[in-house]
Amino acid sequence: MVRPLKLDRILAAEASLQPVIAKAHELRALAGLLDGFLPSELARQTRVVSYRDGELMLLAASPA
Repeated sequence: MVRPLKLDRILAAEASLQPVIAKAHELRALAGLLDGFLPSELARQTRVVSYRDGELMLLAASPA
């Protein structure tokens, strides 16, 4: 039986996707920091969507 390749191995093999993968890892790390900084109730409703030129953009469940 042939085992399917893991998605990360497939993506890592494609050189043109490396900048996208690096950015995804960066955003995931920032999300982890945000989760540790915000109260848990707020952190569950907030997502990191972008980080560019020193500006962090968040998406919140509510604009309030």
